[in-house]
Amino acid sequence: MTAKSRLGLTTLAIICGIGATIFMSASDASPQRCEKQGADGGPCTYQIYPGKATITRIQRTPASVGQSLIIGGPGYAGLEVWFKCMPSGETWPSGLASLMDKEYAFTLNNSWYVGPKYLMKYHVVPGTELPCEISVLESGVCSPVVVRIIPLDASDYFEALSP
Repeated sequence: MTAKSRLGLTTLAIICGIGATIFMSASDASPQRCEKQGADGGPCTYQIYPGKATITRIQRTPASVGQSLIIGGPGYAGLEVWFKCMPSGETWPSGLASLMDKEYAFTLNNSWYVGPKYLMKYHVVPGTELPCEISVLESGVCSPVVVRIIPLDASDYFEALSP
């Protein structure tokens, strides 16, 4: 895949900051550029850095359990999955460190919490380390930082389809 990529509508997005959708790019040791075309914020350019996401905690909360009662919702009690991410290598902006020192919540693309079957399918437990891409906004008015955890599919709604 080229460094300039089109918006991936079903791409997993973990948003650090404001809500948005992530853009796909190849993952290697050096940062890459990615340009997003679309309505939210207009055209934007991101610098993409490879990184590592670490799952810090998984817990039931009133909000995650309550999604089972929502009409049109997934039909299962969810779990909140929290992670921290760090860029790999030394070629990343120093200002990114303060953003990476925080925990972020992982949800499916439609903001549903994942359920226990999802965690088993993707082998997610506290302490799991997964490769990720950290996209930092260079130009435009899109989300300033977006993280994509590469092996997790945020459009995998199989639990909602399960009996």
